[in-house]
Amino acid sequence: MTFGQLIRKFWIQILVFGGAFVALTVMTLLDLNALEAREVESVRLWAPIVSFYERFGYWPAVLFVPALGLVCGGFIGWKLMKDGRLRP
Repeated sequence: MTFGQLIRKFWIQILVFGGAFVALTVMTLLDLNALEAREVESVRLWAPIVSFYERFGYWPAVLFVPALGLVCGGFIGWKLMKDGRLRP
């Protein structure tokens, strides 16, 4: 695989995973908004989000998924640069 192909594949993965993290963030935001507005009695969320919501409140719970996405993306980029497959 050439360097150009690797870069293209890397950016496609960033877009796909970035879109997934955005979708999960929007779903979490909508569920927590409905819960805060008392439109629903309960919502089903991912366990770490529930933990953040119970301990720290609304915004840390909403921002958990994008923060996780940034950490995962940074780790993947760092690993690729460390392995020499991606140059800065």
